[in-house]
Amino acid sequence: MPKVEDIKVLNIDEVPYAVDSMSDEVKQLVGVYNEWNQDLADAQKTFAQLRASVQSLSNQIITQVRQEKAQKEAAEAQAKAEADAAEVEAAGDPEVTEVPKEVPANGADAAPAEVPAVTEVPSEAEVTAEPEAPAEG
Repeated sequence: MPKVEDIKVLNIDEVPYAVDSMSDEVKQLVGVYNEWNQDLADAQKTFAQLRASVQSLSNQIITQVRQEKAQKEAAEAQAKAEADAAEVEAAGDPEVTEVPKEVPANGADAAPAEVPAVTEVPSEAEVTAEPEAPAEG
């Protein structure tokens, strides 16, 4: 801060008094006042600098905390994605979740026809034989 002007004239009750023409005690009191006034100006400058510095540090702290939070969230998301991928890989093909049903030839989404259980294997003669005519009756 620039030097504060020392008081050279006191205006008391609208009457000016030159400090040089005052007693030594008044001169000493004005001298202390001038020093303290300069100290106050210097302190105000320092205070303004400190306030600006604290604000700047506050902004840096906020930025750092936000960056660390974002990095932590990204790392957690990456770890979850990797864990999910490992789980899917361990479970098999992620696209196959159920056994596909048979699709009828006509493309309809109908259930497959019942197939009778085979209990005996027919002989070759039975397979090649002509079917019997239905009994009339």
